[in-house]
Amino acid sequence: MSWDDVGDWLARLERDGDALLRVTLEQVADAPPDEELEHAACEHAIAAAEIVASCAGVPPDDVPGPVRRYAERCGVPSSERIAAAFRAVERIGLERDEHDAALVDLGERLGSLLSA
Repeated sequence: MSWDDVGDWLARLERDGDALLRVTLEQVADAPPDEELEHAACEHAIAAAEIVASCAGVPPDDVPGPVRRYAERCGVPSSERIAAAFRAVERIGLERDEHDAALVDLGERLGSLLSA
């Protein structure tokens, strides 16, 4: 995922905040395994999961300004939100033939939060 590819979604984050994160994550996390996900939905869910991880204190190496600003004021996400982010990442992993390093890293960071 490139942060540049989700610029419009990030702009909505400023306005819609937690509601956007919830809807974005649930749309992907709750999708049936035999349903093909749209590329944009996957990209948005990865961004949302990275934001959840950032709010929980385990951000990626490269965090754009809007994400950093949101994470500074969002507070610690609930265990349910972290679990939804983890499920979304796992579901996206089912869509891809190969797991890229960034997706694996995100899954591990979220998994570590769930097991803490």
